[in-house]
Amino acid sequence: SLDDAMATAGTASPAGSGGAAGTTGTTTTASGVATAILFGLLGGIILNLMPCVFPILSMKALGLVELSGADRRTARSSGVFYTIGILVAFTVIAVVLIVLREAGTAAGWGFQMQLPLVNLGLGLLMVAIGLNLAGVYEFGMGLMGVGQSLTADAGSEQRKAFLTGLLAVLVATPCTAPFMAGALGYALSQPAVVALAVFLALGLGLALPYLLLSFAPGLGRMLPRPGPWMAKLRAVLAFPMLATALWLFWIVGRQLGASSMAVALLAALLLAFGLWAYGQAAGATRRWAWHATGVAGLVGCLVLGAQMEEYRAEPQVAGEASAGTLGKLELEHFSAERVVGYIDEGQPLFVYFTADWCLSCKANERAALATDAVGDAMTERGIKVVEADWTTEDPVITEWLEMYDRVGVPLYLYFPQGSTPATAAVLPQLLLPNIVIDAIDAADNAATVALAEWGPIQTYLDLDKVWHEIDDEIAASDAAKEEKDRRREEERGPHPDIGPATAAAKAIVALGGEHERTVDAAAFLAEETANTDDVALGAVALLRHAPDHEDWPLLLWNVDFRVGPGDNEAVDALFETMANDPTNAVRAATARYYLASRYIRQVNDIGTAAEDREKHREAAFAAAEGLSAGVENEPFRTRRDRDPITLAEAQKNLLNSFSFAVGRALPDVQASTLDGTEESFSAYADQVVLLDFWATWCGPCVKSLPKLRELDESLPDERFEILSISVDAELDTVTEFQVDEPMPWANWHIGPKSDILKTWVVRGYPTYLLVDGDGTVLARTHDLNDDLAALIERTVNGMTS
Repeated sequence: SLDDAMATAGTASPAGSGGAAGTTGTTTTASGVATAILFGLLGGIILNLMPCVFPILSMKALGLVELSGADRRTARSSGVFYTIGILVAFTVIAVVLIVLREAGTAAGWGFQMQLPLVNLGLGLLMVAIGLNLAGVYEFGMGLMGVGQSLTADAGSEQRKAFLTGLLAVLVATPCTAPFMAGALGYALSQPAVVALAVFLALGLGLALPYLLLSFAPGLGRMLPRPGPWMAKLRAVLAFPMLATALWLFWIVGRQLGASSMAVALLAALLLAFGLWAYGQAAGATRRWAWHATGVAGLVGCLVLGAQMEEYRAEPQVAGEASAGTLGKLELEHFSAERVVGYIDEGQPLFVYFTADWCLSCKANERAALATDAVGDAMTERGIKVVEADWTTEDPVITEWLEMYDRVGVPLYLYFPQGSTPATAAVLPQLLLPNIVIDAIDAADNAATVALAEWGPIQTYLDLDKVWHEIDDEIAASDAAKEEKDRRREEERGPHPDIGPATAAAKAIVALGGEHERTVDAAAFLAEETANTDDVALGAVALLRHAPDHEDWPLLLWNVDFRVGPGDNEAVDALFETMANDPTNAVRAATARYYLASRYIRQVNDIGTAAEDREKHREAAFAAAEGLSAGVENEPFRTRRDRDPITLAEAQKNLLNSFSFAVGRALPDVQASTLDGTEESFSAYADQVVLLDFWATWCGPCVKSLPKLRELDESLPDERFEILSISVDAELDTVTEFQVDEPMPWANWHIGPKSDILKTWVVRGYPTYLLVDGDGTVLARTHDLNDDLAALIERTVNGMTS
């Protein structure tokens, strides 16, 4: 493969299917330089087949036909000067790139296409060439090597060939051919002499087919004879040129907006008018008038072109995540923080670097990325897609291209779970659906094998144990709060990162039972992780590989807590299966407890219809009644109960909690306000009350405070009250917190082990209960979302009216 060849030659292993990212600053070796030059030559040859250069190749084909009737010396001279033009253009590009990069400017292959004025200039040039081919006007030697007379002298033929070579390179830069990316990426990490050699090899490859044809002895016999048909062919060739001009003006529109594109098109119209007037001067009696008219058109074109950027549209709002869609793919805008964040989270990620002026990119998008096959494959695997748009200059994107030894687009990266930025799978530069899907599958399989080790899991478990031991020791000490906080920061530190352990466990489970620690890995996911999909994966795998696992009653607590009813069909089925399994009475009773609890949570769901709410309530009672029969004195094990209650007590508490679900009235309770005053809940009769169970250490609780303040300020005090109930261990923690985060409504402090929590079955924070003026529960949820806010407003306004 290309990767293997470059690696063997001592380079940084650039683009290739499934290859890992290289780094810039590679070592210069003789074999590495030779390989890069060879790849540059091959890339240049293949560049002749890319869509960017089709218009120029069609003109050169016309030139070959014209030369078929000339002497061999003229034909060879044309080939040589065409080659010289290409080599000069590549030399200029190489020198400019080297100078810019040495000066610290982020620039790569096709960088000039990021400049709207360059695209305008190229577009106007294509208009001029197209009109020349169509016969609208004639210059003595033709424009840029086309439209010339068949009787031109040798000197003019050489100039035309040279200028056509320059133009071929200009229009080729939006494309990148296979072998090119690796060669150019390597070249720009080497000394200037090496870089120049690789660029010249690329240029020689681009020129080589025409050069060989011009030296072919039988050229005249291979090609049709010149004749009147060539005038029609010239006119036909005008249309690819005009199409190229439209494409370039479209790029201007993408870079600057529709108004700037309109200015560019108007400039093209004035150019066309000026050239038409110039053409009318031939044979006219008042040539000076036509020439003056033509000059006026050209001047108008230049004036408008110079003002084009003044009509630039407002740039896109920074930080906006969505980049639209591509086929079935939901795209996100590129940012280094977003990409690194997804990688650190273990989120499978596909990042593609593209530009509107890159025809290779657009061809790949339509031929592969936008297809249903690729869209379905990425959706099934949960892959997020990030688009890095290099249409205009972006130094951050340029830096990322350089990370993978690229100097231009396209670049396609896939980060399977457990990747780092340095271990991405790099896809080829020419894509088909099967190439993309096969590359993703290969990377996923390789990542699974590489990650499937128990070590990261054991490391996390050991660190987590030490962390909790230190935390428990600090909490049990008699030190002041400030001293405890200092010790937690200095001695305990942040909680260990579970990410590597989770990735390893998922990789082990993905092997389908082949790993000796499959059961342990599945149990780890089910018990220790917090992500819904990870917990569900572990629970389902554990049921498949160890249906009689002794820790099932304990594991079910986390599965139920992390995976809500309706969130995962497999988990819903798991609880149903276990609740009806007669082979393990304790596990079945525990599963029935959670099954009933899940039904009652659907009763409490704001979005549940009234008729469905009663069906769920009946199902909850059916699951709860008699669940502990025969195992009444067996322990009901959860993560948080260090001294577990019995299953009979759990059943009693569960049935009792049904009395406080949505549609039922809350009983009166008492608790202490922050100033120590005892207060009854009945004191809030005739008001709509939002009960907010919270803690200072609860991130989502703190995050919801602005929304609570908004509700408190917008609704009338006589009809609405917020009652925040803190479960912090120490009252001082709450009062000190409210110095900086005021909560100007009613507050209770009950601590983490209050009977109120058990009675009302508060099993996580924040928990919100909305109670109407009669004490009836209207909503019970963990999320202060728009639906809850709307229900609060409707209820309060209804009471007011």
